[in-house]
Amino acid sequence: MGIFNRKTEVRHQIELDDETRQQLVSLENDFQAIEQLLREVVTQGRTILSTLQGQAFSAQDVQEFEKNDETWEPREMTPTVADEDRVRSSPFNRVPRHRQVAWLLDNMKDGVWYHAHQIAREHSGDEREYRYLRSAIGNRFREMTEEGLIERSPGTEKGSMFRYMKIPRKA
Repeated sequence: MGIFNRKTEVRHQIELDDETRQQLVSLENDFQAIEQLLREVVTQGRTILSTLQGQAFSAQDVQEFEKNDETWEPREMTPTVADEDRVRSSPFNRVPRHRQVAWLLDNMKDGVWYHAHQIAREHSGDEREYRYLRSAIGNRFREMTEEGLIERSPGTEKGSMFRYMKIPRKA
């Protein structure tokens, strides 16, 4: 057995004078008072919000909050548009990685240099989709470069650090 394998039990005894004990009791009472005040502030805030927003919080939500002393969590909101109904103009969206790579290689088959934002701009339907595609295509390009599928060079357009070209297959 080594020195570090010994189990030792260390006990410390702290002695407090009467004045310190009274201050600790007073502190505990202050914490309880602050906790009660915070609960009242939250309840009043919710009442004001529900009045301003036309009953944004239902009576059931308030009852749940009052029942659960620790935290109140709002119910999960349902999206207004179902995932099946969302418009996805690019075949890059929500498909497996191997299809994304195949789609990018197919778009790059003419052997010219491409920037991630260039392909994203051509295939996006709106600004939100453009921002997603620009990032996702850039990430996929980086992975494809590491795998040796495409070649990377410093970017020549504003907004792109790199440009990419498909490496021609040797016959």
